[in-house]
Amino acid sequence: MKHHPAHRWLSLTLSLFVMLTVSACDDQDSEEALSEGGYVPPLLEDLPSCERIYSILGDFTVGLVPGGDDENDGPWEGPLKYGVSCAWVTEEALSGNPFEAIKASGVAVQIIVEEDPLTEADYRQLGMIVEDQRAADINGLLVVPGGELDLAEPLSIIGPAVVVGRVYIGFAAGGVYLGRSDGVKTLTNDSAVEAGVALHRALAESR
Repeated sequence: MKHHPAHRWLSLTLSLFVMLTVSACDDQDSEEALSEGGYVPPLLEDLPSCERIYSILGDFTVGLVPGGDDENDGPWEGPLKYGVSCAWVTEEALSGNPFEAIKASGVAVQIIVEEDPLTEADYRQLGMIVEDQRAADINGLLVVPGGELDLAEPLSIIGPAVVVGRVYIGFAAGGVYLGRSDGVKTLTNDSAVEAGVALHRALAESR
């Protein structure tokens, strides 16, 4: 598939997110697992597809379409971690019209399962923790480089992550307009936190 140059640039921008990241139960079962200190992470082959993640995210991905970057989207595996990376873009990114393509933006999500994850003490020593009750409610941590996060601000290329045990779920956005193209509301750090919590709950339910 041949990409428009603006789409290629946006894909490369969102791909930077990967380098910037730190390295059958019912609902009641998933709530208990999360409240007791985490859940058993899914195996690589059991991780949700990008299509499934898209559906879980709901409003977070409204108005966005798959970026068509098969090289960077989907499951991956490394020596000490594995996961799945997905990106979606506004429809302008796929337009052959350069005046439309310049308006393109997109969002990326990465689920990482680490063999030897950082602990809460590690994150605190690094100054990365942001206190958030939603993350605490699932026995998780909200982390971001620098440890400061304005929830009302638009999601940027260095976005927040919600960490529960060995599972790290991070978000990032890229493009000229760092948000949605529907003109109603933008993707914010707050909506990314909500999305991260929702994904953790879905992963816990799948075990």
